[in-house]
Amino acid sequence: MDYEGNAWVINTGADQNRYDGNDLIGSIVRVQSDPSVFTSNNHDDLKDFGDDDAIQVFQVGAANDVPRVIIVDENESIWVGFHEGSYFQKYEYDNNNESLSEVGSKIESSSYDFAPYDAKMDKNGIIWFTSRNRGDEGVYSFDPSDSTIEIKRHAAFTPYGMFIDNDREIVWVTDYSDELHEFSFSNPDNPTTHTINGADELRGLALDINDNLWLASSNTDQVIQFLPDVNGGEIGKIYETEHVRPVGIGIGPLGFMWVVMRDDTNFRTPNDPAGGFIEKFNPLEPERKDDPHHDVIQVGKLPYAYGNYTAAFKLCDQDQ
Repeated sequence: MDYEGNAWVINTGADQNRYDGNDLIGSIVRVQSDPSVFTSNNHDDLKDFGDDDAIQVFQVGAANDVPRVIIVDENESIWVGFHEGSYFQKYEYDNNNESLSEVGSKIESSSYDFAPYDAKMDKNGIIWFTSRNRGDEGVYSFDPSDSTIEIKRHAAFTPYGMFIDNDREIVWVTDYSDELHEFSFSNPDNPTTHTINGADELRGLALDINDNLWLASSNTDQVIQFLPDVNGGEIGKIYETEHVRPVGIGIGPLGFMWVVMRDDTNFRTPNDPAGGFIEKFNPLEPERKDDPHHDVIQVGKLPYAYGNYTAAFKLCDQDQ
């Protein structure tokens, strides 16, 4: 989400040739928040992709570069990481011309064959990202403000989701197992590893209103609370999901947690009643299933997000 409430969404294109064939160019999609544009929220009567004024599609990269991660920084520049292309590229959106342009050269590495999988920017403007499923897997960072940008590798394992905890100055990273890794801003080359007993295939993660972590355990159909400030880190409460395979989690404006449910076995099954879902729960009382503490919304095939996917807005003085 950018600071105007517009959503920026990745369309990977080739997606490692799993579904859509060869030599496709990926894109990023801007979904405009302005309610005055011609749009539709009727899920039973969706318009074609190009017929919705709220939707703008911009091709990025070359064929099979596979854009995988996207970041909107405080200056509203767009950073895209390409999984197969092994690079980052900065873009600028022009509101007047409704166009997207490349800024500067590709950000690459002569030392590592990285494949961006998830990425976030911390409060100091440092971009952190995970690399998995190809090349040199691990956790990386770089400072885009440096005159000569150096991509640094901080750990070599098979990471998945990432969350920036600016208050604690920690980067939290899940492994696709039962491990949670803690990277300090000041000493990222010496991370701490926590074993989340009972978890399997950890993926997305987010903080709740009390700054406790919730981790999506996709192979146990649970979202598990982790308490960073209790005895060096302890497991807390558990939310049992109603549907299959939680992959991501985010906090909503009222403090409820929203879980993205992605059942890969239902991919493109004609007239499948299951589809994909998002589920809402109360992080203070995750066992409650009554309204307004709990809700389930069907959202279509294979919804996908790891960390926080809620809106952020700039704060300014009243007289500005």
